[in-house]
Amino acid sequence: MYMNGFGIRRDQELTASGLKDLLSGCISVLVVEDFVSQEHCGRVLARILDSNVAPYEHEELVEGRRIYSYYGVDRSGVPFNSTIGELKPEERDERRSAYYGEVLAGTRRYREARSGSVSPIDLLRLQLDEVWPFGASVAAFEGKKMLCGIARVMEAERSRLTEENPHFDALPESIMSLKDQFAANIFIETPTTGGAFIIWDKDGRSSMENGSSRLDKAALEQAPSMRVRILPGTLVLFRTGNWHTVESFPTGLRISLQCFIGQTADDRLHLWN
Repeated sequence: MYMNGFGIRRDQELTASGLKDLLSGCISVLVVEDFVSQEHCGRVLARILDSNVAPYEHEELVEGRRIYSYYGVDRSGVPFNSTIGELKPEERDERRSAYYGEVLAGTRRYREARSGSVSPIDLLRLQLDEVWPFGASVAAFEGKKMLCGIARVMEAERSRLTEENPHFDALPESIMSLKDQFAANIFIETPTTGGAFIIWDKDGRSSMENGSSRLDKAALEQAPSMRVRILPGTLVLFRTGNWHTVESFPTGLRISLQCFIGQTADDRLHLWN
């Protein structure tokens, strides 16, 4: 059952109280400022910029078919949604094999062994498990551990494409039955102008009952929205079922480390990409 609370809470640390507000539906966005130090952001940024990136394709439901669309975001790491669209069996098998083959390397990609510090995603999952009384862990689908933490890279010249295509995210129930779904973004680099996170008080998941996850954009005009300006080092958690997008920006990069968080009926949290 999806709650309809809409609001934002800003904290200086990740707490059980903040998570409870988010997971119970009292708010839709939880912001934790200075979650990662600027120094650590700089080290992670250098590693991301030195890595190979590929288009991050959103999986959409159109007339009952699951298709992929590109909205201007690139990624370092393989997301699981790249394996669940409408694919030929041999292509699905190839993509699943590529995904699971990336799990360990991808999980360890942003760890700083030399400095003794954990990666921002490791820090997130450790703190979630420490503060949330029902626990948090990396998800396992199909009896296999999932990747947790990929880099999402946006460049100015393609940011308009993102702004013009609000979307929502929902894991198919056939993969895992969830009470609700959230996303966590730890921001490593943000533009000085633009690049705000925009979220609407409108749940997109009900549209899937009609066989489509695409929205008539005019339908969002009457819905309340929030624009959240973000600085490097900030953690943002939000309900993925709400329509959301990113404001375009004229120059610079917008880079975050991201994962999804599923809440099951027992209130345990499961993390994946």
